[in-house]
Amino acid sequence: MGQKVNPFGFRLGYSQHHRSDWFASSQDYSKKLQEDLLVRKFLTREFPDTESGISAVYTRRKGQLLSLEIHTARPRVLLGSNQETQDPTNRVSGLVQVRRDLEKLFPQKIPLSLRLVEETQPDSNVALLAASLAHQLEKRVAFRRALKQTIKRAQTARGVLGVKVQISGRLNGAEIARSEWVREGRVPLHTLRAEVDYATHTARTLYGCLGIKVWLYKESQGLYQKQKTGMGQQRALDESNVSVTQADELDQARVTNPEDFNIPVLLPRPTLPKRVDATVSEETSA
Repeated sequence: MGQKVNPFGFRLGYSQHHRSDWFASSQDYSKKLQEDLLVRKFLTREFPDTESGISAVYTRRKGQLLSLEIHTARPRVLLGSNQETQDPTNRVSGLVQVRRDLEKLFPQKIPLSLRLVEETQPDSNVALLAASLAHQLEKRVAFRRALKQTIKRAQTARGVLGVKVQISGRLNGAEIARSEWVREGRVPLHTLRAEVDYATHTARTLYGCLGIKVWLYKESQGLYQKQKTGMGQQRALDESNVSVTQADELDQARVTNPEDFNIPVLLPRPTLPKRVDATVSEETSA
């Protein structure tokens, strides 16, 4: 049997970030974990994915303050029903109402802050693609047609290098459940450097539940790429400084500004010896 691992957890620390960023002692860990689950369940129940377009919720704690960062493709849904009036006071009132509803979930009053982040490219977000596919299947759209539309949307998005979509269950009302998948482009699941996003969703149809899995391979913009880029820039800068600056100028700079001369000097790479032919001329032997 093939053993599979979640692509998101497999790449934590390399190209993915933790959704919950906080530290707690062993006595408070379970309590804070339940608070995070309450917040996520509330947002999922009150603002479904198909209506609000919520793709991710990030929680951070600093002392007693709980900060929520909600990524959504439709921020006006969370801002309230008065967004058409273009009144800033009405927009803020929508967030205030959401914050008050969240504070009622906790037995003790906890300082809470909300921040909305708009997803400018929903077609390149794996969670929104899975939610959209589930919505089409629930509307009784043929699964092959829905698969092609999802693949086409992902291909037109900027920065997407590959996509894979899989649907499992009683497809088209068949008596025997099966799985079908479509892939376009590259999806390197075994490469840790590759930034592969992964999301699952459930479509509730008349014939039962259909499981949806979406993999999305995008251009690397994560932790590994930033570290690699930073190291490469620093190495190029050091090499350029050594190649341009002559030895006399380095000595003069060390004498004039001894405090500023803290940049390590890289020694030139040793050159390989030239190849010597085995045949020796008569003049050389003589």
